[in-house]
Amino acid sequence: MTTAEKVYLDLICSAIWSEESVKNFSGVSWSDVLTLAHKQGTLPLLYDKLLSLDHEIGMPADWKLWMQQYCMANILSQKKWEERLKRCIEGLDDVPSVLLKGFGLARYYPTPYLRQWGDLDVWVGVDNYHVACAKLRQAFPEAIHHDEEWEELKHYCFVFPDEAAIELHRVTMGFASACDGRYYARLEKEGMAQVASIGVGEVEVNVPEDKFNMLFVFMHAWEHFISTGMPMKQLCDMALLAHCVYGHTTQEKRKEMEQYLQKHLRKLHLLGVWKTVGYVLVHYLRLPSNEWPLYCESAQVLKYGERLFERVMREGQGRNHQPSVEREVARKMPILKRKWITLKVRYANAMDMMPYAPDYMWHWMCANVLKGIKRTIKRTPMVPY
Repeated sequence: MTTAEKVYLDLICSAIWSEESVKNFSGVSWSDVLTLAHKQGTLPLLYDKLLSLDHEIGMPADWKLWMQQYCMANILSQKKWEERLKRCIEGLDDVPSVLLKGFGLARYYPTPYLRQWGDLDVWVGVDNYHVACAKLRQAFPEAIHHDEEWEELKHYCFVFPDEAAIELHRVTMGFASACDGRYYARLEKEGMAQVASIGVGEVEVNVPEDKFNMLFVFMHAWEHFISTGMPMKQLCDMALLAHCVYGHTTQEKRKEMEQYLQKHLRKLHLLGVWKTVGYVLVHYLRLPSNEWPLYCESAQVLKYGERLFERVMREGQGRNHQPSVEREVARKMPILKRKWITLKVRYANAMDMMPYAPDYMWHWMCANVLKGIKRTIKRTPMVPY
């Protein structure tokens, strides 16, 4: 690791665990550290920590002002999302809903408002999906949205003038394998039926049951790694979630969570990836090893874990990807040419995944090829979004 990476990790770890920093800042390039934090989606965490160490770092006055303004902007962003969430819940009225990620994960941080905000994700389920979409179109007339509610997509998106978005989910995850999709759908239904309630601003919202939430947050982060990149922000989310819902619970509940994850991760071909991610959390984010369910340190896990960490630090959330542009070009192609290009892209994605999760890669590739063959035979059109 570079000096900037070591300092960055030390500051982030001390921020999420409320610990003292090592404070060994000699020879560090602060511009490199800030670039890392931006790429990893952790600027508010880093800025707040640096401001607390100002007397030891001696930052220029304009840097301090800039950091203070950024942290304040993040707090204001949270307040804005609290208001939109209130409108969302009130707009949905009697439609049952569950809040995903966001505020549900921010509450595990020592200072929740320092978690960087993205979109607002709300799950309503397959049965209530179309009714919920109609209700939110009325609740947010200023938002831009699609004219159709495609069943092929996992969510319906409302984009606001400030480019923030609410994603209304019919499902929490999409799968190339129909078998995996059906299996996960049962887990999702069970996890959303045993919700907990938390207060966010002026409203009470439901959040997923802990075991399912651990599974979902991990799978969502891995989906990001495959497509656009897994930033340190998502690793911080997973570390704090595990620390609070698994590390600080009874032995009985820990055993129940271990059995749940062991069974379902294996069924979804993700148990190896789970252990690899756990290695990164323990070795680089200081999560105690007994607070990550099913933790182990085999030679294979070490190899894949080191590779995964290096990729996360190199890319963060910054992998170039423009699906809307790519899809629009593809839609105008003859179907066989489009399928051939898709196959080449899937193969490249699989080779990209190979160094970190070879077992899952083969399952993923086979599922995508089979899906492509079925869609070609049925002449299934692309969703025009």
